[in-house]
Amino acid sequence: MNKTIVPNNDLRSLVAPAQIRDRSTSCAYGILDAFRDNPRTRHPALLVRDDGSEDVVTITEFTQGGFRLDVSLRPNLGEKVLIRATGLDDLPARIRWAHGAEAGGSY
Repeated sequence: MNKTIVPNNDLRSLVAPAQIRDRSTSCAYGILDAFRDNPRTRHPALLVRDDGSEDVVTITEFTQGGFRLDVSLRPNLGEKVLIRATGLDDLPARIRWAHGAEAGGSY
């Protein structure tokens, strides 16, 4: 699997532009593999809200059915969002729970 290495100087450049995505996968398998190989993986991402605003988040758990995020701005329960991260096509999801600086959802 060929992956593009991007300098860690701009988080948005790591998670947003399509040209830096891992083109060998069209879904979440790259990230799922990373979490399966190392459950303590923390993956930077953007949470794109319905209104188009973007929040920088960290994916702390990622499974075939759902996810857990560290967030700075708590999303609303039931909110439709997109998760945007390197190696992952924009993934539509819905926020199912939020508590403190964490939130989670399902696809």
